[in-house]
Amino acid sequence: MGASNARVCPHCGNRFTHPFVKASAWLIGILLSLGLILAVMTSSKDHTVTTNPTPVPLPATQLTQDEAFFVIQHCGRPDREFMEKASGTTIRHLVYRKFNTELFFYRGVDRPKWSLGNAFVPNRDEDITMEEANRRMPCAKGQLHSLLESK
Repeated sequence: MGASNARVCPHCGNRFTHPFVKASAWLIGILLSLGLILAVMTSSKDHTVTTNPTPVPLPATQLTQDEAFFVIQHCGRPDREFMEKASGTTIRHLVYRKFNTELFFYRGVDRPKWSLGNAFVPNRDEDITMEEANRRMPCAKGQLHSLLESK
């Protein structure tokens, strides 16, 4: 017979581990897993815009005459769309990954229809010119013109 304090069974090779060591290993594994999950969730929140994701409905009479509708009609549904409120204005973002372009439209009391404000590289604070936006989005047929930029 073997010693009572053997670390391995002499017959089958099974390791004898103290219950405290097993519980500690499980606890450390669970804590590491939770930490990893939390880190992934936190990093994904850093890349999302914390604005009002609820679309603001447009009256049917305005839908057929605004610039955002024109873009969606000619270029298809965007990969991502979101709204945000800013001092008396609502801003609507349309992100087209296929064209590597994010357009933002705005409307307010003085401008009831969606008007194109600017174009960006998605997920960056990098503006692109309307000329570049029209080049990237041939589906818009050269009709992207910003009210913020001279034509």
